[in-house]
Amino acid sequence: MRYTLLKAVFISKPSSNGKVSTPIVGYVLEDTLDNSTHFVSRKEAYNKVTKYKSTNVEAYKRKTICKEDIPDEEGYVYYLKLINGSKIKDFFVPLSEYKKEQLEFWKKLRFSSFCRMKLV
Repeated sequence: MRYTLLKAVFISKPSSNGKVSTPIVGYVLEDTLDNSTHFVSRKEAYNKVTKYKSTNVEAYKRKTICKEDIPDEEGYVYYLKLINGSKIKDFFVPLSEYKKEQLEFWKKLRFSSFCRMKLV
């Protein structure tokens, strides 16, 4: 068991019937070997979880004809399903919020690196 799902990053967009859909654009996975986190596409998450396993999700793929699901070039939609009984919506984070979190993280990292350089 190598990966753990931390977040499911989604966008909001209107569907063809007028409702707002929330397709997942990627996942944030934690690599338990080195405690690093990675934002990966749905297909990349599928490949990583099927190859190395996960502590809280299983990887699935299905054939689709609906363009709103954002299929790959072969017509498949890749997704992760929680195995502990939780809902995937509990892990949802809007893409705009995720970008803000990353921007804040890099600002803090850059500032702390700058402070260390001045102290040395």
